[in-house]
Amino acid sequence: AGVGTCPLSCCAMVQACRRAVATALGAAAGAGAATLPVAFADSAGDDRRPVALFSATWGRFMPRVAALLQTDWRLVSSLEGVDPERVVAVVDGGPAALDVVAKLPRVRLLQQPWTGVEWLKPERVPPQTTVCNVHGMDPPIAEFVMGSMLDHAIGFSKLDAEFKSTGAFRPPFPRSDGYGGRPFHGELGGKTLGIVGLGSIGAEVARRAAAFDMRVIATTRSPRTSLPPHVSWCGAGTGAALDRLLAESDYLLLACPL
Repeated sequence: AGVGTCPLSCCAMVQACRRAVATALGAAAGAGAATLPVAFADSAGDDRRPVALFSATWGRFMPRVAALLQTDWRLVSSLEGVDPERVVAVVDGGPAALDVVAKLPRVRLLQQPWTGVEWLKPERVPPQTTVCNVHGMDPPIAEFVMGSMLDHAIGFSKLDAEFKSTGAFRPPFPRSDGYGGRPFHGELGGKTLGIVGLGSIGAEVARRAAAFDMRVIATTRSPRTSLPPHVSWCGAGTGAALDRLLAESDYLLLACPL
């Protein structure tokens, strides 16, 4: 069994998923073209197209994936009326997906529509099957992290809830009517962000945090030979380096397996 990554950069997580699936199906069709025609129906009307089986959870992606495909597939969300010999790809993940693949003799691709593969047991994957996950969710996750820190510092969600309930905005300065003002909100500039695990997500967050004038420090599993971009200090391991990061950080990002 092979383990691969579809290296795509998309503006949203859903786009990353459906583009990765479409790309992987195109590659699987090319790999199987010699033995299974990509688009062929005989005179009896037998649909000979390769079949991609989507789980019930991910079946909602089928119309969007179909619009992106450049090879001819039959996309299904169940095996009803489907010859198991025609199933070349399965779009799903988790232990249940391994159970499905084990019953399908010609599956060449198990496409997981997310990143983590902690559930994967290589010994249960048929030797002809390649497992792919999805890479390309780093920018939207990094934006979510920045949004969370901004909300903590400024309190957007609290201001929004207050305005919706009272219809008024209380400014951070006193008025002549006796209103004493509210505390000024915080800022990200000048604060320190500690990142545990400086992979692709950590690197994207570091780049954005630096644009907000934050100091970025990090720890990695193994030592780095050079300092990553936008990072002022980088340690390694879970000992003294992690202790230093925790002591110096105003915000902490865990971008590592837990």
